[in-house]
Amino acid sequence: MREQLYYHLANDAGVTAIVGTRIYPQRVPTGQPLPYLEFSFIDRELSYDQDGYDNYSKVRVDVECNAATLGESVILAKAVFGSLNIQNVLFGEVGNQEELCSTTLEDELDNFALFDGSEDGVRVISQTYIISYLEA
Repeated sequence: MREQLYYHLANDAGVTAIVGTRIYPQRVPTGQPLPYLEFSFIDRELSYDQDGYDNYSKVRVDVECNAATLGESVILAKAVFGSLNIQNVLFGEVGNQEELCSTTLEDELDNFALFDGSEDGVRVISQTYIISYLEA
């Protein structure tokens, strides 16, 4: 699902109009200009029936929308929400797709982060999504 999420966000015109190619799973390389997205997987829940694993999974994903101002991070967060507010579609690059059942925005937090003792900070809107899907 990591590759599928990256592919989806990197190919969404609304998201890439704001961040270009600055979409990072797990860790942002040092010195990246703002704005950018960072995402990480929090946990995964597998579904079982009487025959065992039934290929249905839920993952919780944290997507951090990083920008220089609150207004810019809000615009980016809205673009991400618009991109992920989907259901019942094939998700990811052709040949490496999962059947996405639904996405739910579970939580959204507004933060301000200082780096390297600088007075300049980064506005971060952190969104937590639950993505339900059928594994291929």
